[in-house]
Amino acid sequence: MRPAQDKRFGRGFVHSMWHADFVQRQSSGISRDLISNLRDSAAFRALGISLCQLFSAFGVCVLTLDWGLSDAHAAALQRHADVLACARFTPLRTFAESGTTARARAQQSLCAWLPDSSTRPLKRFGAACHRLTLDANVGEVARITLLPRMNDEAQVSFYVSLVFFDRETRRRIVLPTERATTSGAGLACITWVVENGQECMEMLLSVTGGSDDDAEFAPCEWGKKPSQLPTLRYALLLEGCAPHKDATLTRPPMHALQIPEHGVLCIPTGLANFFPRLRLGGGGPSLTCRDIRSGNPGEMSYVDLAVRLGLPTDSSVSQALLTGVQFVYRNLCGYSNATGSPGPKFQLRLVQVDADGDDCDTPLVLFASPELDAAPFCFDACNGGSPINYSPEIVATRALNETLRCQSARLQLVFINGRRNMHLQGADFPQKLVDLELKLFFGGAEPLSGARQISPRGMPRDGQLQAEVSFLCEAIPDLEQNLALKALVANGGDVNAALSALMSS
Repeated sequence: MRPAQDKRFGRGFVHSMWHADFVQRQSSGISRDLISNLRDSAAFRALGISLCQLFSAFGVCVLTLDWGLSDAHAAALQRHADVLACARFTPLRTFAESGTTARARAQQSLCAWLPDSSTRPLKRFGAACHRLTLDANVGEVARITLLPRMNDEAQVSFYVSLVFFDRETRRRIVLPTERATTSGAGLACITWVVENGQECMEMLLSVTGGSDDDAEFAPCEWGKKPSQLPTLRYALLLEGCAPHKDATLTRPPMHALQIPEHGVLCIPTGLANFFPRLRLGGGGPSLTCRDIRSGNPGEMSYVDLAVRLGLPTDSSVSQALLTGVQFVYRNLCGYSNATGSPGPKFQLRLVQVDADGDDCDTPLVLFASPELDAAPFCFDACNGGSPINYSPEIVATRALNETLRCQSARLQLVFINGRRNMHLQGADFPQKLVDLELKLFFGGAEPLSGARQISPRGMPRDGQLQAEVSFLCEAIPDLEQNLALKALVANGGDVNAALSALMSS
């Protein structure tokens, strides 16, 4: 961002922002946020535009990585970075994929497309990038219309910009930016006459949202994550063009399950039912031939489960009471030489989905695992591990009292890797792969009813129990099997804790 802002305001502008921060710290010990300093700077006030307009201009630069102080600088950047990398663009989906309301069906008839807010939600002053292509049978005129999908009280402005980009020559044709608001101006419409040669150029669209009243800007409170800000929602009506095939959201086949008013809902898992999400910065989770790899150290990544939960559509039931969750998992740690905290951990989340197919802003955390230690269950042979050196089976059980009010919901795994990554496995390995035996309990059903007989602390089953006894006897040559078994039982099947107890006794 620094070269782009220096290009707009003059060389040294970003340095002046850091200097203002330094002066504030020296005088009062407290500095303001960078955007507030930007808003109050003389250079910005001289432009006579709002912060949202400024970040919209930056969003146009983002489309083609035009961040250099000079054309040569920008060209050098573009030569070493792929402007058209799939991960740079927010996928688009149709209303028909999940929308059920009359409004959704009407907008679908107008070829309306929604950004996938579940992967890359648009927040204030952010830029969503979309990749489009002209229809083969386009007429003389094509049109893109942005429709705000927020209530009038939000007072949000959207700025939409279209750039034609020649990948070979790096030539850019930027059409005038249009504005839409949740009140007043309404829609933003970009209309252009289709010219020869445009079909050979890339169509890149930028959407930026926020308030045009800079006096209303308030920085996030300390510790508040940007993801907690409201998501800015909109639809794109496309005439004469469509999302590029590489930037269209294709959801996996979903298992549609009806939520019972009372009872247990068994969720199908298994390796084939998990779908890792593309990560913008590269890396990210993946499916190996036998388990789920959480990505690389330091990453936070998401894996979707191909399940759609729904309330009964033929009854008056408008909500469901979720009373518990239970599943079985095993894990092992990678990069085990990087000892210490934070270690990798994961969450199982339930995300409620509204009638238009948009995720609700706050997911429900059904289960959060503890941090995974670097040893003894590790991947690395140098530390005594192997690719299948999984922990004993662990039963995760949690009682809940949560009311689900949306018509549908989906499930996802979230990995927070820390200094190491992890691999997730399920029950009955190797006969089954990532079979979590996941159950959700509704309407007052007891989370432990019908549970497999395993200690909540992770007591292994009979076959695995014998393997852990053998492991302890090998680790301590003179150890008798009955003492190894007692140590495992006393420590809830945790072989690491059992080994520590035996070594210290």
